Amino acid sequence: MSEILESPEIPETTETPNAPEPMSDPKVKEALGEGKISETEYSPSGETNVEAIENPSEIPTEKLENLPENVQAAYNGYESNGWQGNFSGQTEGTAAGGVYHNVPPSELPETDIDGNDISYREFDVNNHVDGEDRDGERFVVGSDNSVYYTADHYTTFTKIERDI
Repeated sequence: MSEILESPEIPETTETPNAPEPMSDPKVKEALGEGKISETEYSPSGETNVEAIENPSEIPTEKLENLPENVQAAYNGYESNGWQGNFSGQTEGTAAGGVYHNVPPSELPETDIDGNDISYREFDVNNHVDGEDRDGERFVVGSDNSVYYTADHYTTFTKIERDI
């Protein structure tokens, strides 16, 4: 007579034995506290995804010539006056040079490669139309000479390659 063997029960949990608690890792605490990562940026083993902390998602870079014509024209206008307020031909009410508050969850860098704080100013891409709200297209210019373009009022950014 043959004996039927029962297979061992498989636990339902997928936790790795002795895996560190994510919040016990100082890098994780710092990254979560600064809004650099979310709690989903851990590997399935329960270990911290250190690469996600040390190499946050990159902002795409684009050559000016590949951006829309209105963006190119406005960029060249601001370049012609050294990004010192409005350029010739802009309508009244077009904002140029106001402080951009780089507050989380902004993806713009807070410090340069030397650890210096970066401050930002914002510039409208399109002329203000009297009686209408400003649209969402902006340039954001950093004190480190970086220039970013946003088509959707700071939801996403594209870094513009500059010839300096």
